[in-house]
Amino acid sequence: MATDMSGVITSMQDQTKVLAKIQQSLSGAAPVPLPCYTVAALPTTAAVGALAYAVNGRKPGEGSGAGTGVVIWYNVTGAWFAVTSGAQVTS
Repeated sequence: MATDMSGVITSMQDQTKVLAKIQQSLSGAAPVPLPCYTVAALPTTAAVGALAYAVNGRKPGEGSGAGTGVVIWYNVTGAWFAVTSGAQVTS
């Protein structure tokens, strides 16, 4: 049985889509608000490419438990990733 891989998007393609969405929101007259969550409370499912803000997500260089927040995106692997690093978001 063949597996349909047409819906699988690579991480780089996901990141490109996220950046395009950010650029679209920046070109508008008003900022687009993002839903805010702690890392522990992130939704377990979302639309691929969905954006949110993890209020305690860690930027590169921030220690465990010391995250100051990051913009995140949801990809086809079923996980949230930090836009700043491309790594799965942690707190």
